[in-house]
Amino acid sequence: MYGASAPIFVPTDSTPATISNEIGSRQGCSWGSFLYCLALQPVLNQLQQEFPSCFIVAYCDDVQIVGPLADAARALERYGVLLHDILQQELRPDKTTVFAPSYSIAALRAAPHFLPSIIPDEKIHFDGIRVLGCPVGTTDFKVRFATDTASSIATDLATVGLCPSLHVQYILTLKSLQHSITHLLRSVDGGAPAFHRAQTTYDTALLGVVRRLTPLTDSLHPISTSLAFTALRHGGLGLRRWADVADAAFVASYSHCAATLPSHYPSLASAFPPIPSFPTYTTTPLPPAASAAALAFHRLCVVSPTIPALITSATSSTSRHLQHKISERLDQCRQIQLAFDIRARDRA
Repeated sequence: MYGASAPIFVPTDSTPATISNEIGSRQGCSWGSFLYCLALQPVLNQLQQEFPSCFIVAYCDDVQIVGPLADAARALERYGVLLHDILQQELRPDKTTVFAPSYSIAALRAAPHFLPSIIPDEKIHFDGIRVLGCPVGTTDFKVRFATDTASSIATDLATVGLCPSLHVQYILTLKSLQHSITHLLRSVDGGAPAFHRAQTTYDTALLGVVRRLTPLTDSLHPISTSLAFTALRHGGLGLRRWADVADAAFVASYSHCAATLPSHYPSLASAFPPIPSFPTYTTTPLPPAASAAALAFHRLCVVSPTIPALITSATSSTSRHLQHKISERLDQCRQIQLAFDIRARDRA
């Protein structure tokens, strides 16, 4: 495929060994992933046609089958057969997870077509699952997931502290580690009170980086701390606390979903009303995702009243682009507040 073989490195007790790979795509090759998606698409199309009651979406080989228990179980079984017959691929039970919030283990085992010999009990979840790095399920599950993620990033930030160069510590934190939380905050309402513990864990770890960068001071004045978490273009260190990212990331992600998903899945249109239409829903309860987005949206408006006009004019933006635009407005407001705080301190 590439005109030459590629080495596959295999870890051993001493020097890593290599195996010559002469067929298929190379690990990490985006073209190989694209070709796999093309080969898998007919399987997914046939599966969707055979099980219209199920909602089937996939990202490469990460396939989600959503539907009534009996139909979803049969669809999973059929998916395994199609994989084997068309792609000569085997379904991996150890990588198959079932999310059944309305059932018990006993009820699932008694249900027809549930494949009890294939899916072990530990792969059945009732409170939530991880889908493409995002938590899907109950609020408690999302909170635990966010707390674990924040703790993991805190561990990474502590590990960076072992680097002897403060400049390297700063660059790794600024350009890499602090962005690790963005994907999570685009999928959960991180600004809600339920996520306070995760927020505290993350902010404390990030502040620890700032303290390492200022080793000659016993404590930081609140203004100095604010300056550390101010955007680079406004003279700060460019670090971002949880609250600096949470609402902007979630509202931007929701806005992108509301503009994109209905065109691909019309049945989801009512679940994602566009943000500009929120004021018209004063007497009608919003769907769960929209309700959380509305709260985050109003928190943003408290900081910057120009946010509604920005979102209205950027409905076709990607979540990343819109998040950056929202953050720019928030940064401007925070910079003005910081300037007032500095002036008040100088006059005191």
